[in-house]
Amino acid sequence: TVASSQAPATITRSEPRRSWWRPIHVRGRIQLAEILLLPLRAARHVVRNRRIISLAKLWNVAKVEIGATLQLRQAAGLPTIVKIETTNACNTFCQLCPTGNSLLSRAKGLMDPDEFRRIVDQVKQHAYVIDLTQWGDPLIHPDIYDMIRYVHDARVYSYISSNFHGFQKEDAGRLVASGLDELTVSLHGITQETY
Repeated sequence: TVASSQAPATITRSEPRRSWWRPIHVRGRIQLAEILLLPLRAARHVVRNRRIISLAKLWNVAKVEIGATLQLRQAAGLPTIVKIETTNACNTFCQLCPTGNSLLSRAKGLMDPDEFRRIVDQVKQHAYVIDLTQWGDPLIHPDIYDMIRYVHDARVYSYISSNFHGFQKEDAGRLVASGLDELTVSLHGITQETY
């Protein structure tokens, strides 16, 4: 053993300890106005999400929110947002992205559609959102419109983010027919010079 003449380090907290009524996912303290508006927000949420909502999903969200409010060490519910990477390949070289900079150590590939359906079937009872974006552009996957449709038919909100470089005009009808709920088009420059 090695003897040390230094005193053991002390750990100090830079922020005050949170109490049970100050959830970590809410800015500062809960305001009275937020509490009073809660029934209105809940009703609007149910109306807006009536296609994807179920009692099982609502119960899961309640467990997740209660667990976060109480700062439980173990998750009280199952994930409400699930990310599924349909591909890690991309057709651009964005400077801010590990894929574009070739920093990912794993091989590029496409997710098998059967594996995708198996995962969706596992999470559809508790997931509100399935995000089909990670380190690749999902529109590169040749089966992406069928995958989005599968998520839609499973009554889960679908989301993708794409640079739209691989999007063709003739795909517009397929994209709309897929039932995609939300699309983000990622632009890193208006011209090649600003990119």
